[in-house]
Amino acid sequence: MASTIIDQIVDDVKTAIAAISTGGGYETDVESVYEPLTVKGYTKPPMKSFQVQLTLVDPERNEDIDLQGNPPRVGWTQPIETALMYRPSDSATTPIRTVLNKFWSDVIKAVQSDPYRAGLAIDTRITDPAWFINDADGYVGISCFINIIYRHKENNPYEQ
Repeated sequence: MASTIIDQIVDDVKTAIAAISTGGGYETDVESVYEPLTVKGYTKPPMKSFQVQLTLVDPERNEDIDLQGNPPRVGWTQPIETALMYRPSDSATTPIRTVLNKFWSDVIKAVQSDPYRAGLAIDTRITDPAWFINDADGYVGISCFINIIYRHKENNPYEQ
């Protein structure tokens, strides 16, 4: 079964983030990268120490990057709401600020290592971070958007 251009791009982003490990030249080890599977009654997987949730939100038409042709190409910006979640252990000795800054930096490094998503995207841009605390579940984190700028054939979102 064929995948749309945006599905291929999101898979590439997930793969880049999932590869974050100290053995791969990063400062953190991402334990889980996941997307919500349903809207109603959704439950998160069990919380790990370093976890990333990716959620696609409404795409925006980006007419500035449309191309003429036969068929023409239509441009899009696809925001991916990204939550970097960290659950500190009771024995942690490193300040949360330091841990989250390294986690955030590793995600930037991984995602921006190929902003063109193996030729599928025109660019990848990361928005400003917002810190959050989830007292109920015992984790802290950073949220941001990863904006993918891409285009596909006007009459076929499976082809560039």
